[in-house]
Amino acid sequence: PKASTHLTLWKADLSVEGSYDEAIQGCTGVFHVATPMDFESKDPENEVIKPTINGVLDIMRACANSKTVRKIVFTSSAGTVDVEEKRKPVYDESCWSDLD
Repeated sequence: PKASTHLTLWKADLSVEGSYDEAIQGCTGVFHVATPMDFESKDPENEVIKPTINGVLDIMRACANSKTVRKIVFTSSAGTVDVEEKRKPVYDESCWSDLD
C-alpha cells in the first residue's frame, strides 16, 4: 500500500562495476533478482559464471558502502532456469509421506 512512497525501482547493468551504487544509496533492504544466462555460450566461464560472481560482489560492495543496507534478499540462481531433457515430477502438498 505504500509502494508509491516507500519503493523505488532502478535499472542497472550487472556487468558494469558501480552501476548499482546510486540505486542502493540510502536503502535499508535490497532484492537481487538478476543473473546472466546464456545456454548457447561457448565460454560459460567467462560469459556467465564470472559475470555472475562479479555482479553479486559489486552489489554486495555497494550495499556495504551505503552504510544503510541491513538486509539483502538474493533470489537469483542458474538453478531457477535449469533445462533438463527428462523433467522431474512437480512436488506439491499431495507428495507428503504417509504418517501411518
